[in-house]
Amino acid sequence: MDILDRLLGDLAGEGTLTAESDGGGLVITHFHNRALEPPASLIVDPESLQARLDDIARGAPRNIWLDVDAQTEAYRLLLVHLDEEIDRYDAKISSVEITPQHVKGTPRADWSNTIPLPPDHDETFGWWAQRPPYADPAGH
Repeated sequence: MDILDRLLGDLAGEGTLTAESDGGGLVITHFHNRALEPPASLIVDPESLQARLDDIARGAPRNIWLDVDAQTEAYRLLLVHLDEEIDRYDAKISSVEITPQHVKGTPRADWSNTIPLPPDHDETFGWWAQRPPYADPAGH
């Protein structure tokens, strides 16, 4: 069993379920027995996962779990970081990525506070870095 299979198995054991997406990637469908709707992408490969564990093991304080070696402590810390990233965004998480440098969650875009365009807006509406060509020189 490789490290990624171990991770997915351990996540399932705590109620965090993953599945293959239509595109062949992984999605998190449940987090601690609670459905994520819509599911969140899990972006990880065995090499990045192992590199992340090695990095954590090098910097681990070695005082959290005194009865285990550095790699086991790193693995446990990784699970904590993964839980924190998913929990931070609750059901609004879009993806979680494990790279050699970090475990990072990305929230879904929340467009609920945006101001809709007026129904009669024309093609000249937009954001400009400089005065748009149709504006008068006085800035009116």
